[in-house]
Amino acid sequence: MPRRTLHSSLQRQSPAPEAPEGFRRIHYLSAISPGMLLSALVSDNVEDPALPIIVFHHGWHQEAATVADYGRTIAGAGCVAILPDMRGRGKSQGVPDASGYELQDSVDALDCIEELYPRGEGVPGPYVAGASGGGGNTCSITAHFPYRFAAALSLCGMTDYAVWYEDDAEGVFRDEMDVWIGGPPSAFSTAYRNRSVLHLLANLRMPLYALHGEEDSAVSVEHARRLAARRDDEKFGGLVEPLMLPGVGHAIPAEHWLPVLSVLPERHPLGLLPGRNETYVVAGYIELGFLRVDLGTMNASARLELTQERDGVPRVRVLPLDGASPAVRVAVRMGAEAGHEVTAGVLALERRSGGVIDLFFNDWQNGIGLEIPKGILP
Repeated sequence: MPRRTLHSSLQRQSPAPEAPEGFRRIHYLSAISPGMLLSALVSDNVEDPALPIIVFHHGWHQEAATVADYGRTIAGAGCVAILPDMRGRGKSQGVPDASGYELQDSVDALDCIEELYPRGEGVPGPYVAGASGGGGNTCSITAHFPYRFAAALSLCGMTDYAVWYEDDAEGVFRDEMDVWIGGPPSAFSTAYRNRSVLHLLANLRMPLYALHGEEDSAVSVEHARRLAARRDDEKFGGLVEPLMLPGVGHAIPAEHWLPVLSVLPERHPLGLLPGRNETYVVAGYIELGFLRVDLGTMNASARLELTQERDGVPRVRVLPLDGASPAVRVAVRMGAEAGHEVTAGVLALERRSGGVIDLFFNDWQNGIGLEIPKGILP
């Protein structure tokens, strides 16, 4: 069955031409940026419902067509490759924001393909991967969409954007971070942390494999080493799997990454489902499948508590951490007869559509509390 989305306004178009050999191109509207038309390449084997899906992110200065060879390798390994043009790149509209809200573009592409070409029952996945800047996106997406993928594979990706900024003495990437993020880490520390998986490992609910060449001159191998230092932290349950590659630079050959990617369907056939007693960091926004909390800016963060006690009533609590957010959106997918009770915060607006209730709070500095007596849909 197609995945039900929290974004009831999402519209999709049929596959279109203008694609490299072995691919078809799709165009679809952003779920969160009204009117923004996005685009992605999809391998031609997408019509086979028995094949797992892998979303592969292109690099910082690239677009989907640039990584078509990665996609062909993925398709040759018996998987469907989705290569999104991240916003502001390729044929997608919008402005890049460096692992911020642009991560939604990849999830929108996946939602679109799963509705157009549903997978068969029991098919593993989906999975997410990427190289260079796409590796950074892959790391970050695990923290913003903890349950959307069964596993992630980052190739030479950034794990801490503030460190990457400071390492870029020549300004090859830093100048764009000043624009896309808003300025340097010294002035926008929360915005940099909210993009950096190293600061968001508390949200990790899927295995994250991070391959990095030790001779990488574009993104230092220290990004993977810092991740490796957290590998044995019991909080992450062995989900962090860094691998440093001696003698390898920024472009990691397929002989290193393809064996890892090929075993993901066997090792991690399905993703986890959200628990009923969990705590997360809302790094600007987070989506748990049935629940989305959006602070409306990457310059703010919050603590999200999801609990269900003996009475069986799910309770959602959001507490501010860093930065300032003028309003908060809480979107919940609920059963037809489900209701809700606001226990903290000032509710400014409520909307219902397609089984999803949108709650907008404009006063939440003392936190937001929400009870859903008749349950939420997983």
